[in-house]
Amino acid sequence: SQRYEKNIVSFKDKKEKIVVKSFLSRRQQAEYIVSKIKENPDIQTAILYRYNISSVIAAEMLRKENMDFYIKEDGSKYFNSSVLRDIISFFNLSLNPYDKESFMNIYYKCQTFFTKEMSMHVMKSKRNVYDSLLAFPEIDKLRRKNIKSFKYDMNHISKLRPEQALDYIRFDMGYEDYLSRMEKDGRITFSSMLLNVEITKEICRNSDSIIGFLSNLDYLKTLLKDSREDSNNKIILSSIHSTKGLEFERVFLIDSIFAEFPMTRKNQSADEYKSYLEEERRVFYVGMTRAVSALEILYPELPSQFVEELNNTL
Repeated sequence: SQRYEKNIVSFKDKKEKIVVKSFLSRRQQAEYIVSKIKENPDIQTAILYRYNISSVIAAEMLRKENMDFYIKEDGSKYFNSSVLRDIISFFNLSLNPYDKESFMNIYYKCQTFFTKEMSMHVMKSKRNVYDSLLAFPEIDKLRRKNIKSFKYDMNHISKLRPEQALDYIRFDMGYEDYLSRMEKDGRITFSSMLLNVEITKEICRNSDSIIGFLSNLDYLKTLLKDSREDSNNKIILSSIHSTKGLEFERVFLIDSIFAEFPMTRKNQSADEYKSYLEEERRVFYVGMTRAVSALEILYPELPSQFVEELNNTL
């Protein structure tokens, strides 16, 4: 939009201070921020993002380097997200075949074709999940095959590293297809669910085992909670929304990623998407203008269209 371009151009007097950088992963992005802060630790620094979930990997990396920081708002939403709950259920059932609560949460989210009656039978039975399923009355050949296949998948997951296990759940067990179906029904935004999956994958990547992943999650949850206490810190992590009217010496605008900021919205009309895009563009600009003397716009993988627009105006 013209207004946006005009605003960007008026920001050009700081041009030499604007850095746009790409990375292979969110973790690499966070490592870069840590190294830049170490070079000049006394500068007041804000790490800004569109969604609070982006604070997770950055916070983990800062803590690893014993750097104190302040998180401006509650970061616990990710830990209560349905995607994370689903992944934990898959992992828990793979480790414990008697975990019937986990089974009830996921059996219809992967391609098992088990019926509600079968799931109720599992809940009433004293046997483990798989034996309960096989003991379901009048089970046909195809269902028996599906049960054995499900048991194989869960055993297989338990032997994989968390990152591979997550990919197996997504692609081999059909969890990503389930998310796509949910979007078609208008129940979720696929790209926001995928963001939860991507953050979970980064945490998986940093864990050697499923048990390690689960304890990493607990650690991160506590870390984000504890980091809301000292607001006088030199390093601040915040969503762009929460920094309106504030300025910081140095700003890292992180996760400026294609299909994430702005998100892809399949269930919107052209006009709705246009006004959504305009609003998101405005948020991006607000993030940029929080910087007093140094601004770095960072993105893992593919750049946001706003980064492309910015490159065209600089």
